[in-house]
Amino acid sequence: MTKKTRRDIAAYLQFLNTNGCPVRLSEWDVLFAPYTEDEWFPFLYGGERETAVVAIKHGQKVIVQLHILAAAEEALILPLGYMFERLYEQCGECGSNASVVDACMRSLAYIKENYERDISVKDVAKGSGYSESYFGYYFKKVHGVSVNGYVVQLRLEKAAQLLEKTSLPITAIAQKVGFADANYFSVVFKKTYGAAPREYRNTHKPS
Repeated sequence: MTKKTRRDIAAYLQFLNTNGCPVRLSEWDVLFAPYTEDEWFPFLYGGERETAVVAIKHGQKVIVQLHILAAAEEALILPLGYMFERLYEQCGECGSNASVVDACMRSLAYIKENYERDISVKDVAKGSGYSESYFGYYFKKVHGVSVNGYVVQLRLEKAAQLLEKTSLPITAIAQKVGFADANYFSVVFKKTYGAAPREYRNTHKPS
C-alpha cells in the first residue's frame, strides 16, 4: 500500500507539471525520508518562482508543504494533500485507527445537535484532531455514507416525522430541518421516499 501511494503521488505530480501547475515540496516530515530516493523524488522540485505555499496537515502537525509555482485551483491540490495523508497513515506515525473511528462515532452527537444549522465537514471534524479530508475519509468508511450525506439523511428523517405529526407548511418544515431551498428539499425528499412531501403527508396522516 505504501508503494502504491508513492506511485499515486508521483503520477499526480507528473499530471500537475504536465498541465502547467508545477509543484515542489519542502518541510516534509522525517517520516518521508526513506521514500525520497524512489519514483516520486524527481518531481519534488519544479523551479524557484514560488507563488503560494500550502501546508498539508494531519491534525495540528504539518507533514509537508506544497510550493505551487503556477496558478492552480484548490480542487487540484486537495487530492495531493489527501494522498500525503494516506502515506503518513500507512507509515504508522499517526496513531491507531481506533482513535479516528472513535472521533467519527462521537461526531454523530454533534450532527444530531446541529443538523438544523448550515454545517460542513469542517465543522464536524473540528476538535477531532484530524484534518477535514482525513476525517471525511474515515467517517464514510465507518458509517457507509459521507458527512454531508449523513446530514441530509438525518434532515429528511426529521422532515418526514414533521410531515406525519404536524400541519406545518412544507416550506417551514424545510427550513426547520436545515434546508435553505424548499424546492431542493422537495426534490431530495421525493428521491429518498418515492413521494413528494405533500404526497407523503397525505398518505401518512394519522387515522
